[in-house]
Amino acid sequence: MAVDYKQIDSTLLQTYVSFSAWVTAQGSTPVSILISVDIDLDGLTVILPTTIDIFAFTNNSQFKNGALSISKMSARPLHRIFAADATITFTTRMTVFPEWWGAITGLDATTAIQNAIDSIATHNGIIILFLSNYTIVGDLDSYTNIHFIDFTQSILFTKCIPESFNNGLNLTGFISNGNIMLTPEGGIAVRMINATGVTLVKGNQLSNSLSIENGVILAAIDSSLFAGVVYDATVDPGNPVWCVNKGKAYILTDANGAAFGDYVRIPTSYDMNGVDGQGHCESPNAGIDLMRKTGISLNERTGSGLVLCQL
Repeated sequence: MAVDYKQIDSTLLQTYVSFSAWVTAQGSTPVSILISVDIDLDGLTVILPTTIDIFAFTNNSQFKNGALSISKMSARPLHRIFAADATITFTTRMTVFPEWWGAITGLDATTAIQNAIDSIATHNGIIILFLSNYTIVGDLDSYTNIHFIDFTQSILFTKCIPESFNNGLNLTGFISNGNIMLTPEGGIAVRMINATGVTLVKGNQLSNSLSIENGVILAAIDSSLFAGVVYDATVDPGNPVWCVNKGKAYILTDANGAAFGDYVRIPTSYDMNGVDGQGHCESPNAGIDLMRKTGISLNERTGSGLVLCQL
């Protein structure tokens, strides 16, 4: 069957009163449409059948004010085509760009990427990261089964935090499913619960609770259980805490201080200045207690304080 090509402009919309009415009028006729004006969905949910293909946008035109289900879209613009008040769902597996929801280099792209995720979440779609820099400052949800492609490096990754992030992709504070985060320092943090009964502070060393699900407690002197390091500034008892357990993190060290390359560990009762929840640093040597080792110092300081470490 031959495909009919139509331009959706103000004249056509005036003829049919609304875009929804025009869609209904097409019946089963295959149509490829060029969007040349903003399309007001009138607060309705408009479902485009598989016979309608959106093949191009001109004049920075956008869909707005309503919900739109799209089965077929061959257009691949790199600018905004969906307004903030439009809810878009792709009903087949699609490749989408955050730019369609307004992602711009240098500005927060959290909402744009979340909208891209939501639009393809039920069909295991692909999101192409085309810009040189995306800044994400909020949570991203429903990440499972969504594939991302870093266009500049042609890297495909899926689920959880990818190991292939590079300097061209700024994912500071990136959160997957609300339970895992890539930190600015280059660490991977998981969301746990402060089960200590006291307020935790940034850099505290943690052990897993043996009685509370997903709970963490201060790593006590002589403990050999290391769960990670507190990322948050402060966390009150019973509240969620970001626990960095891989990569780099700041560890709160005791008054012993730290030198470059020192081993950091949970203190023992034989250490001077040992404190529950704080790291104890010493030079690598044959006698170090490797069972309690938590990291290696990447900088130095005198006295107690935060030391950047490789966990």
